Amino acid sequence: MTFSVKKLPGEPIIVGSYEKDFSIQRDLPDLLQEMGAAFDAVGGPFYHIGDLSNMSPPSFEDIMRGMAAVAWKEGSLLRHPDLVEIALVTPNPLLQKIGQAFEHRVYGGIPTKVFATLDEALEYIRTRIASIA
Repeated sequence: MTFSVKKLPGEPIIVGSYEKDFSIQRDLPDLLQEMGAAFDAVGGPFYHIGDLSNMSPPSFEDIMRGMAAVAWKEGSLLRHPDLVEIALVTPNPLLQKIGQAFEHRVYGGIPTKVFATLDEALEYIRTRIASIA
C-alpha cells in the first residue's frame, strides 16, 4: 500500500502517511475512500495530520488534481464538518505552499500549519487539543 490512514487511539487525530511511490493519479480514489471513512468514523471534532515527508514530489498537474479532489467538490475531505485543523509534514517548499492554500476559503478555509517532522506536528496538535479541553 502506498499510503496509510490511522486514527490515533484515544485521540481525535487522524494521520495520513504517504510513501515514496504514492501516485495522486493512481492512488487518490482509494485514498479518498479510506480517508473519508476514517473522518466519518470519528463522530466529532478531529484534527488531521498529513505526513508527506516520504512522498516523491508530485507534478504540478497532480497537485492541481489532488487539490480539486480534496477541496473543491461538495462533500470533499477539506469540507468535512468536524475537521478542525490540518498539520502537514513536508520538507518540500511547493507542498508547504499548497498547505497554506488550504486556509483560503476556496480550498476549505481550514487552519493549516506546516511542520518539518511528524513529532512536531503531533506536539502542536496535542497542545491545541489540551488548550480547548
